Amino acid sequence: VRMAAFDSSLRALVGDIHALGAEPVLATHATAFERPRADSAAMLAAWQRFYPRATGQTIIRFDDSARATTLRAGADSSVLVADVAGAFAHADGANFADFVHFTDEGSARVARVLAPAVLAAARRRHECGP
Repeated sequence: VRMAAFDSSLRALVGDIHALGAEPVLATHATAFERPRADSAAMLAAWQRFYPRATGQTIIRFDDSARATTLRAGADSSVLVADVAGAFAHADGANFADFVHFTDEGSARVARVLAPAVLAAARRRHECGP
């Protein structure tokens, strides 16, 4: 139910952005759990404190499903998607200061993934403009 609501809201957002004449760029959400590290259990316990209605494993599964939903919505809508989560799947866990916040190196990795998508979206708008 929640994933269906996420999908519906995401698609509505894409439609609203297009209706405004803008070019959306979607990005997947990366966490420190893309690749386990020595302190993953402690970080998961900390993350659960922020979302006490769900277990840590449920949060991770939802996040994974949201990634797939975002990629699918982008493909269905011909919207560019920066797969930030995918960029961390084989990266060192030291890219995260905690469960979701990046270190400087992690932020640089995000920028390297986002920049091409943002530039491509800008080129699309320029090519489609008057």
